[in-house]
Amino acid sequence: MIRIIQSSDKVSLQSLLNSRVSNQAEIAGRVAAIMDEVRQSGDNALCGFTRRFDKADLTPEQLRVSEEEIKWAYSRWIRRY
Repeated sequence: MIRIIQSSDKVSLQSLLNSRVSNQAEIAGRVAAIMDEVRQSGDNALCGFTRRFDKADLTPEQLRVSEEEIKWAYSRWIRRY
């Protein structure tokens, strides 16, 4: 359930902001651990995290992007920017 805080509720708003600041170190540690595992285990780690966070069961082969897909994506990106 999403907690809605009214902007006029300064105490709750400040409490929320303070909790986010105190959690940044914890979050940074978790992200660093994920990045380390991906560096060490490569695509297998990516598949594991995809399974864990996205509930999608992929193989390393399914992560591969063809040259044609890269060219297509680049052409769409270059037109926008």
